[in-house]
Amino acid sequence: YEIKLVYALDYNKPSTFDANTGELLGYDGKPYKEPNQYEYNDIKGHYAEKYIKILADYGIAFDESEFKPDNKIKQKDFMKLLSTIMNFGYGINMLSQKDDKQVDEIYKIMIREGIVKESEKAPDSEVTREDSVKFLVRMLKYDKVADIKGIYNCNFKDKDEIGENLLGYVVIADGVNIVKGSNGYFYPKKSLTRAEAIVLAYNYLQN
Repeated sequence: YEIKLVYALDYNKPSTFDANTGELLGYDGKPYKEPNQYEYNDIKGHYAEKYIKILADYGIAFDESEFKPDNKIKQKDFMKLLSTIMNFGYGINMLSQKDDKQVDEIYKIMIREGIVKESEKAPDSEVTREDSVKFLVRMLKYDKVADIKGIYNCNFKDKDEIGENLLGYVVIADGVNIVKGSNGYFYPKKSLTRAEAIVLAYNYLQN
């Protein structure tokens, strides 16, 4: 046998290069930057600290010095989080929190992939718990099954508060352990916090 040195692509990074300089480029055509080592000064002792740190080690994080775990998450930041864990070949860098162009690009991707619909786009709105699982179940490609009416048995005590069109999504998300209730309640209309969003992302990645 003859042994040779070969090279393979790192699928955790983009594969586009500048034709003139050979520099690695991100999806937006700008020079690619390696993921930062994220450290937050406001998560010590928080129930989600473990999950935040685990995902941050893989570059799934918010590019800020404070995580603000109990703040309500905006839809645009939830979309950033989802696009990062989906990793459409653009590397795992968390996109800038202040770049509107990148936000628009993320929405184009998420709409194209069927994760969010054009009519649902509301970047600065808060994400409810029932809407969060809707987006996650669409990522799993179970939405056509989730849309079937009259076949789901929901065990949450507040099931009557879940949107009629979202019941299947909640039951599926519960069944695959993406989401869990609290004392038997789901609280579907409650706004999702940033910490809860990270826990959902962690649970999603276990599937």
